[in-house]
Amino acid sequence: MGRRLATDLEGGFVDLVDAHGSMVLSIGARLGDPQAAEDVLQDTFLRAWRAFESGSTDPTDVDLRPWLATIALNLVRNERRRRGRKPVGELSDDTARAIGSDGPGPEQEAMESIGGSPLVAALRSLPDVQREAVVLRHVVGLSTGETAEAMDCPQGTLKSHLSRGLADLRTQLAHQQTEEP
Repeated sequence: MGRRLATDLEGGFVDLVDAHGSMVLSIGARLGDPQAAEDVLQDTFLRAWRAFESGSTDPTDVDLRPWLATIALNLVRNERRRRGRKPVGELSDDTARAIGSDGPGPEQEAMESIGGSPLVAALRSLPDVQREAVVLRHVVGLSTGETAEAMDCPQGTLKSHLSRGLADLRTQLAHQQTEEP
């Protein structure tokens, strides 16, 4: 896809958005304000277009998936800092449909299997870096290497964030199950 972008930016860009749009939308919805997920989607691809058009980024020199994830993640972080709070709210039906294009994704299946809101609450309670690692790796589906690249950290550090985040999720969910009547 990088070669196509280099030779035919307009045509290749349509393919880029088709191939990675749902990933970017999912990052915006799961890590940021769900109602602003489409803004993250648009801003991510606008920044990508500008980088390719200006020549500051050569599409043949970057791994597009983690590069786009990095842009989306940085936009979410900037918005989170600007607002000074963690994401709140649920996904709109339109956003949920856009993210889950071909049936339920792993997050939706997991949420349905345990009732939904306990997982969402547990995920939101994680520290930002752990939540980002878990969502990028296990919800969005980036590889360990791609997730480390998107988060700009060594793979060992990422694995530590993942391990702690998943352990905290398990503990919180187990605790919630023992509290239920």
